[in-house]
Amino acid sequence: MKKILFISWDGPETSYMEGLFMPIFNEIQKQRECIQFHCIQFSWDNNGKPQKEAAKKFNIAYTLVPIARKPIASLASFYTLLRGHRIIKAYAKKHQIDILMPRSNFPAFMVNRANLRLPIVFDADGLPIEERIDFTDLRKKSFLCFFLKSIEKKTITTSSLVLTRSDFANKYLSENYNVNSNKFFVVYNGRDKNFFKFNQIDRDKIRRKYNLKDKKILVYCGSLDGNKYLLKEMINVFHHFKLSNPNSKFLILSGSKNILENIPNELRKDFIIKNIRYNDVPKFLSASDYSIGIIRNSLSMKAVSAVKLGEYLLIGLPVIFSRNIGDSSTVLDGLENSILYDVNSSCKLSKAVSFLQNQHSINIKKNRERGIKYYSLEKSAESYVRAIERIS
Repeated sequence: MKKILFISWDGPETSYMEGLFMPIFNEIQKQRECIQFHCIQFSWDNNGKPQKEAAKKFNIAYTLVPIARKPIASLASFYTLLRGHRIIKAYAKKHQIDILMPRSNFPAFMVNRANLRLPIVFDADGLPIEERIDFTDLRKKSFLCFFLKSIEKKTITTSSLVLTRSDFANKYLSENYNVNSNKFFVVYNGRDKNFFKFNQIDRDKIRRKYNLKDKKILVYCGSLDGNKYLLKEMINVFHHFKLSNPNSKFLILSGSKNILENIPNELRKDFIIKNIRYNDVPKFLSASDYSIGIIRNSLSMKAVSAVKLGEYLLIGLPVIFSRNIGDSSTVLDGLENSILYDVNSSCKLSKAVSFLQNQHSINIKKNRERGIKYYSLEKSAESYVRAIERIS
């Protein structure tokens, strides 16, 4: 039995552990009975109920470590970071862990300090430092940036394997840190195709509940925090579509704050904003007619895996999605019920609106087949297994 300890550091209101990683790890355990996953999650959430329920469902050993927040959040969280290596070290010895898998830089810092002399599979998770430079106030020449880069460099250099989400990230990190490209391996973010599938009963139920029987529904699902999500552009697309389709609504499925203040007063009656449980996402997507995801182009966004695109496709929805967000251009290439939105194009709005207006014949089956090809849980697990099996 090969025991793998996955370590993450997560903010509040994130569902990555129970919604993304645990299902993937469960599928890996099905494909390879000789692999067993353990998870330690350092989290701002002191409850961890959804994660504990998922861990029980997926037969994964899970430990929640609350990130200290008092008396001053930044200092308290740094204290948690400094003592985290002790928790990891004790857990690894107690449970006879064989491989350490830190996700991103803070877990990597703790793993490096633990100095356990075990193989490390570093989940670099896109380009998280560049993402903070692109979309937060992190400055390239700041001490924090230097600190994070030093962690990343050390971990990439000393790891047995580095996991990324795109070929672009592989090339960028390999060249940036002068590390052999053979150490890097692309893995995919996957969703359960039996969970994310169109359901007519759910569609009818949701549309009755919210009085949407004859409405045309455009949906956005996911975070809107920070300035990388171009909500105003999505609102603008909907607004111009509604001018010729007055019987339409924009459904936003997000737990992000202050969404309403971005919506013009005259349009607010046409918006439905819901913060729903992860388990309800396929139901609300089934109740929709079109999907959208407009994200700011940047260096870091070329390295991500846009899992919301996978969710839209698995349901079978027509989709408007930003060009060059991860492998979105490849995923949607030649797919009839899709359009790549170019944020730098002068005719982006007219193309998006025209696309929505001409969705008279929707091939749910083909859209779903494309989703399964790139975003199924099986494909994701297979990519992890190929990576893990490179460590003898």
